[in-house]
Formats: sequence, structure tokens, C-alpha cells
Amino acid sequence: MKRHLCTATIFGICLIGSAGANTIDNSMLPEAIRVPAGQVQSLWTLGKGEITYACKMKADQSGHAWTFVAPVADLLDVGQKSVGKYYLARLGRQQMVPE
Repeated sequence: MKRHLCTATIFGICLIGSAGANTIDNSMLPEAIRVPAGQVQSLWTLGKGEITYACKMKADQSGHAWTFVAPVADLLDVGQKSVGKYYLARLGRQQMVPE
């Protein structure tokens, strides 16, 4: 079976790390990614990279479907300086790693 890969560019905002220059209006964010009450945003980053999907046979063999493979992105601060990487670790968990 042939595998077809496709990539998409991602641009994300991550709210982790150490002191940053920009802040985000927490009330404008979806509930799932808001900074919890009693805590403060400590870093603003922009993620630039790729998300890879593969076209694979469905489990029931009824056809093909796009399946998530992995993200790979550089995390940049407000000055466009690289401050870390975002990727899929071997254990299958997404990681954000400071440089």
C-alpha cells in the first residue's frame, strides 16, 4: 500500500515558559486554553512548522483516511528569536522544549 504524506503550516500561540514581552487577552481565548485563575501568562510564542498527515487504510478496510502523524515547529518569541521546539515524542505525547 502506498502512503501519501501531506503537510500543513501551523501558526500557534503557546502560553508557557519564562518572561515574555507580549500578553494575550485571556478572556478572548477558548476556555480550554485560558490561563487558569490565579496564574499569569509567562511567555508569548509563535509556532512555525508543519503538521504531517498520512493517507492510510481504515481499520475496517473500507477505504482510506487522512491520519495524524506528527507536528514539528519552532517556537519564536516576539523578536522572532527561536526559544524552543514543539514535536511529537516517542511516547506519543506532544512536547514543547526550550532551547
